Parts: sequence; structure tokens; C-alpha cells
Amino acid sequence: MNDPAALRVDDYAGVAAQRERLAAAPARTAATFVPCGGKHDLMKLVLRELHIRDLAVIEAVAIEVDPGFTTLTGETGAGKSILIDALALVLGDRADSEVIRHGCTRAEISAGFALKPAHDAAKWLKEHDLFDDQECVLRRVVETDKPSRGFING
Repeated sequence: MNDPAALRVDDYAGVAAQRERLAAAPARTAATFVPCGGKHDLMKLVLRELHIRDLAVIEAVAIEVDPGFTTLTGETGAGKSILIDALALVLGDRADSEVIRHGCTRAEISAGFALKPAHDAAKWLKEHDLFDDQECVLRRVVETDKPSRGFING
């Protein structure tokens, strides 16, 4: 498959089973998106990119987010909820191996955030020698036979 953003369906039974597992999962806390450019401290932390591999029905997708992005729209079934779930996982939401794409053994999600040095998160990263180049990359790996693992700038 040449287009990394394209969704691939291996077989209908696998997709139907995945949808059933996702529908049975507990409801997620609603996400709040804050527009860029104001005085609020959250505005110093901006999502710049999201990479997903083998999560739900997504084989691979890479999304670059422009400054000022505030809204995610699309047709029913386009995958908006999967993107939100991926972001929740990389931010520390509870992981379950059921989210791994049918026929795969692991899912990997990474999110890159632009981070101003004055932000509390940047200060914490500096204290732990993890801050570099005004960016923070969070990565989460969910495997079928191991506990999930999370990484900060690594």
C-alpha cells in the first residue's frame, strides 16, 4: 500500500470484531481543545504531529497539525474517534491489547508537541534531562503479550 494514511481492512470479520470490542470499551473523558495564541498556560503546549501504527483498523497514518488547529471533522466512520483514542493512549489512558489491529501483535502511537521553555512540562523535562529543541515526543507501545510501555523523548 503506497499511501501511509490509507486504512486497510484485512477481512470483514476482523473489523466487525474490532468494532464490537471498541463499542464495549468504557466511555472516554471528553477532550478539550484550546485555540492557540492566548494567555492560558495550555496554549504553550501544542500538538504538532500524531503517528499511529496498527491501532484498531488503522495500518499506518501520520498527521501533521498546523498552528491554530482546533477542530477535527469528517464523515461518519472516517476514524475521528480512533484518532482521539490514540491521543488518549499516548497521553496515558489505560491500554488494552484489544485495541491492536486484527492480525497484528503490537500497536504504536507517538505524538509530538511544541513546548515553550516556560511551560511547567518543559521545566520538568529539563530537570530530568529529557527536554531538547522545544519539543516533547510521547510514544506508547501496546503489545499482545507484554504490558504497554510509554516513552518520553525516546
